Amino acid sequence: MRKRFLGVATVVAAVTSVVLGVSPASASAGWTVTPGGAATGTAGETVLTVRPVSGGDDMIMTCASSVAQINAFSSTDNHVADITDIAFNQCLLGGLISFEVDAHTPWPLHAMSYSAPVVSGEIQGISATIIGAGCLAEVAGTVNGSYHNTNDTLTVANDFTLTVTNVDPVDNCLGLINTGDAAAFTGVYAVDPGQDIVPA
Repeated sequence: MRKRFLGVATVVAAVTSVVLGVSPASASAGWTVTPGGAATGTAGETVLTVRPVSGGDDMIMTCASSVAQINAFSSTDNHVADITDIAFNQCLLGGLISFEVDAHTPWPLHAMSYSAPVVSGEIQGISATIIGAGCLAEVAGTVNGSYHNTNDTLTVANDFTLTVTNVDPVDNCLGLINTGDAAAFTGVYAVDPGQDIVPA
């Protein structure tokens, strides 16, 4: 009976770890970030995709480049950096219509698990305004991502974990973007100076 109980307990612990997305390497002792401090993340093409909640075609908004200002630091919890500012440049909807993204930073970066040399985590507290001709919409939420200690790259996953939280009733984006639609933001940022992020 004792062996059976211990076996069940082990399975429950393993399942809990998977569900929470936390491995033993991301225990509550925190993270060490070296050298820390100010860094710049530079990406080529970045893409914001809006997926209608009612069905239909995705809206693809592409920016030629993006630059993020990052403040990295060691921590006793999972919060290891902030994106203090981020710019999206030369953005087009459908390759034709210009738009801007006004990011409301800071966006906290949280390290969740570690499998050398990759840290998996989240960019939380994302909030931004999409501004274009006849279009004003708010997007918010959290995105999944990873940081590669060897390549010094921060990759934002193409998961639809963002939500369109509001669309202006007058500048309503021609009805192509609506409140409640899902959104994804993806890009690969080369971080300079490179950071080494490991469990403490």
